[in-house]
This record gives sequence, C-alpha cells and structure tokens, in this order.
Amino acid sequence: MRVRKPALTAAQRRAAAAAQARRDCQQGRHSTTPTFRPGEQVCLTCGVVIYCPGCLQANGLRFPQVAHAYTLECPTHQQRGVVPL
Repeated sequence: MRVRKPALTAAQRRAAAAAQARRDCQQGRHSTTPTFRPGEQVCLTCGVVIYCPGCLQANGLRFPQVAHAYTLECPTHQQRGVVPL
C-alpha cells in the first residue's frame, strides 16, 4: 500500500515558487518585463535592470549609470547583420 504525501499549503507553494525564482535568477534566467525606456527590462524577482546596447544606440540613449545593470542583446539585435537605425 502506497502512502500519500500531504498536500502543500498555499504558503508552502508560494515559498517553493519564490525559491525557484531566486534560483532561476542566480542562473541567469530572469523573469523580465519591459519598462517605458527603449531597450530596458527589469527582473520582477531580483530587480536587476537589463539593457540592450543596440536598442539604446538606435534611440540615441546612453548606457545609464546604475547599480545592478547588465547588458544583454534583445532578440532583434542578436541576429547578425541587424544594424540599429
């Protein structure tokens, strides 16, 4: 006879999801959302700000001087031969 594990409570499920999200961030898999600035995304879990240098250049913007900022090309600028307008 197999013993069933007790179901997780809602708080336990939230804690497990938060721990998984933190592990994802540590491995570079951020949950990002775009901001109102072109080429900028922010991670909803850890708060890191990610910029696409190609988008910043295309819109005439400089790389901001903030803590926890990283560069990562967006899918458009990852393709070879795509030049910012």
